[in-house]
Amino acid sequence: MAYSLSTAISELKRGMFWNERTLTREPLEGLVDGSNKVFYLAYFPVSSSGTLAVYNASGAVISSGSYTVESYETGVVSFTTAPSEGYTASYTTQSLTDTELTNTVKNGFDKMEAEYNRNWYITSDSISSSSSSVVDPVTGSYTFSTSRLQVKLYLLCCEYELIKARAKYAAAYHVKYRESRTGGVQIDRTQSADQLMALLEIVQKDIEDTVIVCANQSGDTPWGTYIPGGRSDVYHDMFDYWSDGKQDRGEIP
Repeated sequence: MAYSLSTAISELKRGMFWNERTLTREPLEGLVDGSNKVFYLAYFPVSSSGTLAVYNASGAVISSGSYTVESYETGVVSFTTAPSEGYTASYTTQSLTDTELTNTVKNGFDKMEAEYNRNWYITSDSISSSSSSVVDPVTGSYTFSTSRLQVKLYLLCCEYELIKARAKYAAAYHVKYRESRTGGVQIDRTQSADQLMALLEIVQKDIEDTVIVCANQSGDTPWGTYIPGGRSDVYHDMFDYWSDGKQDRGEIP
């Protein structure tokens, strides 16, 4: 089976400990009048892969068949029967929407192709070596989906695109805010453009190192060991650093 974008999102989330937060028995927001059926989760977007539990005023769990999550990105919950009392809910909220994460892994694929082009495609939301059907790419004697090394390169590229997007936002706005209906405005001042750009350089170096290893695993002949050539006397005379500066001569402290 080819490697899917949904799998990439799940694996990318493992390292994004800052992305998700679990909330317990938070009040649902909406008019309780016995006729209104649409309520809202106070914090959103909501993780579609997390567990959502709704409780009545007595603390008993409401059957999941009695309500539908209309939107995980905006936290809209619709009940089959209008509640006559206030409900609460336990759920997992995340900083990035599923749409944003999907765009991130797509951009990560483009980054991987730019770093190590193999003319692969995204077909039916899976990485494929064919543009018309889903075919798990073969790299050397391995298939892409089962090679943890090849997948690592892809996830590093996804991480790079995620950090780059955060760095751009931090550079433009300096702060990140979230607004909930009852919690008010939450200000996040941890988005430092300088620190994110420094982190971007570290991830880029990891990508470059992993590209070489992945290429060697695949048996790509252009990726061999680099041996630097000798330097001539002219090179040393022209470009080597001359240590006898003013400070060395004691002319300045």
